[in-house]
Amino acid sequence: MTYKEMFTEVRRLCRNVDASQEKEHIAVQFNVTGRAEGVFYMEVRDGVLHIEPYDYYDRDGAITAPAETILDVLYGKMSITFAVENFAFIEGNMVKIRKLRDIVLKQ
Repeated sequence: MTYKEMFTEVRRLCRNVDASQEKEHIAVQFNVTGRAEGVFYMEVRDGVLHIEPYDYYDRDGAITAPAETILDVLYGKMSITFAVENFAFIEGNMVKIRKLRDIVLKQ
């Protein structure tokens, strides 16, 4: 899987995410490791989820993980807890990271 394929799939999986109830700004960068290495961010701004293939320098947090782990969590094949305990590194504002998790994974 290439970075472009992985990023396209993340966008597809999150296309129906409803962030309209979230009034706070949230920005989390994903540092993708492995064969699909790259970076993207998820941002909730004005109640809308934005996913873009860029660095986010003024981010609230960052998650570093292999593409397969990120996709498995989004597919519901792996729990976020298992991913963090075994494959991912998370840093930053955990409250905002959890809010983003709740928005994205409630779908």
